Amino acid sequence: MKKRPDPGQFNEFFYGVVLYRDDIQLVVDRLKEVAKHVEISDTNYSFDSLDDLLDQHGVRPRSFSITGYNEPGSIHDITISFERGFTYLDCWRRDSLGAVPYELKELLRSRLPWYSKLLQPVYWFLAILAILAAGLVDPFPLLAAIVFGGSSFFALWYRYLVVGVTLRKRHEGGFLKRNADRLALLAVGALLGAVVTLLLKRLIG
Repeated sequence: MKKRPDPGQFNEFFYGVVLYRDDIQLVVDRLKEVAKHVEISDTNYSFDSLDDLLDQHGVRPRSFSITGYNEPGSIHDITISFERGFTYLDCWRRDSLGAVPYELKELLRSRLPWYSKLLQPVYWFLAILAILAAGLVDPFPLLAAIVFGGSSFFALWYRYLVVGVTLRKRHEGGFLKRNADRLALLAVGALLGAVVTLLLKRLIG
């Protein structure tokens, strides 16, 4: 015997989402339209606004959540939790929230760059080990290790300074922070081009 899933409940998980203050404010505003109470909190504090969250955790909060509910003391209707590069969308009472949970799911999905999976440092680190294991006396592994080493460094930079929530507007900040997405895209293209070039040289040579 199997229990049928509750049609009013669903859970979504995202890794690599890039969100700015505009996006978080949109989430808060949409929840306020369908829930009587909207709470921004971390494990220790509840915040009155995004400015309070910014004062407590800075521009790059490590983890926090936004919760919407209609009846105090009861189970929360919906919660969006942000933990660095991980974002969790948990909805328990979908019927009371209309289409908003689906809208928020699509918002999060739209903020997930297609190249984010390529920029996970562990993949590049394993690639370095594989190339070095092929033999250090050959100049190809050495050159490839340099390329992949640079890739790993960039992947770490992207993960810790771009992925997750940044509590500033998209157009604010220095050149690197304003154009992080474009730089990431250019870097992915350059790295893939470098890898293809190295492989071709290896095959031809």
